[in-house]
Amino acid sequence: MNRFFGSCGCFFAPMFTLCFGVVFTLIAQGDLRDYISSNGWGTADGEVISSQVVASTDSEGDTTYRPEVIYFYYVGDDRVTGNRLYFGDSISESGGGAQNKVDEYPPGRAIKVRYDPDNPTDSVVERRLSVALIVFSAIGIVALILTPILLVAAIIGMLGSGFSVVGIIGGT
Repeated sequence: MNRFFGSCGCFFAPMFTLCFGVVFTLIAQGDLRDYISSNGWGTADGEVISSQVVASTDSEGDTTYRPEVIYFYYVGDDRVTGNRLYFGDSISESGGGAQNKVDEYPPGRAIKVRYDPDNPTDSVVERRLSVALIVFSAIGIVALILTPILLVAAIIGMLGSGFSVVGIIGGT
């Protein structure tokens, strides 16, 4: 019985890597999908309503920052409000980086806004990916690539250790 549980413990790494990869990929996939499709989005003139650095403190006392820029634009006769500056801007960055972005978009500044013609409330000011989003995507992809490699290594290790299904079922 010990041999069985010892052998199955080697499956922890591939399962952990799989979960890790799925979570990171899911975090990034919405913005990545929008980034790819935004090449065909419409454009509209807009104006910044407000801009500020938003700080968040976690349970360990660490503070992260992100720029929050709220703007409006018109699609036909409809005034639409948006707050996505670039793809992945909801992922926190350094305080200085967030402040630089806020300084770049003061209230009253005229801007060009890209918006999804099928969903005009989905918009972005800068058609680019945040560094954090690229890192999240890369980590997720690498973890998903490593999963089958670790799984094969676990199976080889298990078979090499003399693991036997017959021994488990038969109790020997």
